[in-house]
Amino acid sequence: MPALGKWLLDFTLDEALGFAARWGEDGHAVGVAVNVHAGAFDDLDLPDRIEKLAKSRGVPTSQLTLEITERSVAQDAVRMLDVATRLRIKGFGLAIDDFGTGQSGLAQLQRLPFNQIKIDQQFVHGAAESGSKRSVVEASIALARNLKLTSVAEGVQRRAEWDLLRDLGCEQMQGYFTARPMVEEGLRAWVSQWEFNASRPS
Repeated sequence: MPALGKWLLDFTLDEALGFAARWGEDGHAVGVAVNVHAGAFDDLDLPDRIEKLAKSRGVPTSQLTLEITERSVAQDAVRMLDVATRLRIKGFGLAIDDFGTGQSGLAQLQRLPFNQIKIDQQFVHGAAESGSKRSVVEASIALARNLKLTSVAEGVQRRAEWDLLRDLGCEQMQGYFTARPMVEEGLRAWVSQWEFNASRPS
């Protein structure tokens, strides 16, 4: 990876870990995820570098997940194996992103030490009405369950999708139905409002 790319990756990871550290000081153990280009796995020192960043911020490695697209996995699975394995040994999470859009194959999913499958939003959005999309989502969740991976649905925009995913056993969901992207201060206000509503008697 070029020096600029390495610097940008380290900067992004440090910012994400800094966010987790600030929230940890407030009593919230927040997990953070960062999209990583497949080229980052060319650096054999990547696991050690990220571990040092996490230690410098006082954040457990388990609170950081690296996301890699399925297309990247299909192209570079052999090269990724060594670095990915050492990342998992150190406690970092690894997610296969945009699942269902590439051709990673079951063999590669079994060989690489992922602990999350992120189901692409093109299948999630409209799955409550489309039988074909529902089938892809249901199969992806079942695959994650059988491989003992966490299933994460991307792009959940409506209650109908949320209810379907919940009924199918999807473990985590993200998208506009929960909240729109926001800056950190906006997130603090959102969390405060959520905690206030949760504490009110029903």
